[in-house]
Amino acid sequence: MQIQNFRAHKSTELEFADHHVLVGENGSGKTAILEAINYATSTYYLSSRLDEQDFNNADADAIKIRVEFDKPFAVKVPDGYTHQTLLAQSVELNVKRREKAAPSKAFSDPFVVSHLCSPITYQKKQEINELTLPESMSLDDLPLYVVETDQGFSVGRKSGTPMNLRRDSVSLANDLVGFPNVFYFDRHRERETKVGFNSLFSKIAKDLNWRYRKDWFQEQAKEKWDAYYESVINVVEDPKKSKILSPLRKQLSEFLGEGFESLEISLLNIEQPFAKGFLSFREGSNQVDLEGAGSGISMLVALMLLEQVSERAGDDLILLIDEPELHLHPQLQLKLANHLSQSSAQTIMTTHSPLFIDLGNWKSISRMTWKDQYPKKEKLAVKLGSKTIAEHLNDIPKYGYHQTAFTSNDSDIFFARKVLLVEGPVEKYGLPKLAAVLGKQFDQLSIISCDGKEKIPHYATICHAFAIPAFVLFDLDGICEAEAENARVREAAGDFPVQHFKSSFEGLLGVGKDVKHKASKALKKIDEMQVKDAIPKEIQSVITSIVKWSNEQGS
Repeated sequence: MQIQNFRAHKSTELEFADHHVLVGENGSGKTAILEAINYATSTYYLSSRLDEQDFNNADADAIKIRVEFDKPFAVKVPDGYTHQTLLAQSVELNVKRREKAAPSKAFSDPFVVSHLCSPITYQKKQEINELTLPESMSLDDLPLYVVETDQGFSVGRKSGTPMNLRRDSVSLANDLVGFPNVFYFDRHRERETKVGFNSLFSKIAKDLNWRYRKDWFQEQAKEKWDAYYESVINVVEDPKKSKILSPLRKQLSEFLGEGFESLEISLLNIEQPFAKGFLSFREGSNQVDLEGAGSGISMLVALMLLEQVSERAGDDLILLIDEPELHLHPQLQLKLANHLSQSSAQTIMTTHSPLFIDLGNWKSISRMTWKDQYPKKEKLAVKLGSKTIAEHLNDIPKYGYHQTAFTSNDSDIFFARKVLLVEGPVEKYGLPKLAAVLGKQFDQLSIISCDGKEKIPHYATICHAFAIPAFVLFDLDGICEAEAENARVREAAGDFPVQHFKSSFEGLLGVGKDVKHKASKALKKIDEMQVKDAIPKEIQSVITSIVKWSNEQGS
């Protein structure tokens, strides 16, 4: 996917895994990516949905959003009384500010929008792999050739004569075959379970109305409707002596003539009974709509309903979800995360919850900042020791480090502005307390306990790949820096700032390595250090270095 000049994105290029998460601080452009995909894949009229604020502030150029799919889809382009079927694998949305008024229009849209498909070109049909064709299609359905020209495309008819196509005639307004269903669950996703513009439930209601109208029996429907209508209206008033309808019919007949005896207060559309339908929980005559059940439940109902419909239709499905954790209890968040990871639909989501992040699949994570997105290919190619950063990341699932080295809370690292990597919980909880005694604060960074010195390199590698500023602190344990394990930590730190304690943090606090319940005793010692002079000089020096680094801009 490529985005240019759309909101926070001057120029952004991303490749998505089957289940992909976008992380980053508020305002870093995560939601804009979902909306860019939604706009580019929407077959509905877009001009009225666009706004001047959609243009990137730093660039006056046009908006360009290009989305490429793994599998091709077919575009049916009119050709006289028939059509030509072209294969395409990407769509492109271009939006520019209008420079002149639209001809023969009283009012002009402020933007000129082109929404195009990009046909796959070939000289001979044999160049097309039949396995990539949309279901129910064969090579016989395709033109003899499709080649690009200065004006657009030349398409070879079966008769042998060429058909010349302008570039803008191959658009999403044409009939599409095999085009994926893309659904966007924004932060107001409860709308998807109601009848409304382009909502999921509206699409389902239209389909149900079509199925009903196709197979209904008119006389039977009329008989049932008359009985139901009378049973409802009679509760209010006698329809023959109506205080509303009878005088209204009479007045209209006197003013406009006859023909108003059939006027009624309708309760539903007889031929389209689902047009005003809604989902609700019903017990007897008591109904509670989904809004009354909470927005978290609305999201889950809409998602499950969509999955059921798509599964029956056999369509490819792409789900765009803005913060799936909204209004969900943590246990439901975890359950939803597992469900989405096992779904056959491609899911692309933004999140502030570590429960939706899979450290075993680093390619499924994109970290957004106000300036850029990560990981970068050039950074992944950098060597740390004998392996590149990408190779180190691939070792995480290969050796099961995401299950043995990392804990369930370690995904918090992706939500940190700056990180202090330490060996264990004593440093994590003790250093901020000692810093407070010194009148210093660690409020600009997150402290990550790596559960042992040998695991620090795994965390450091993630920080390198995703451009998370890190400070590495570890114990030499009385051994020289060149010793293998110490050297490995130094090597993994790369260009990150590094400090170490010559012996150990606990040792400086007066707690020996062979003492039972070492961590709790070390924390007790820390609680007893209430004045600056009680804190060992080596620890004071390290705290000063960390605070100085955390307060630096652009670390």
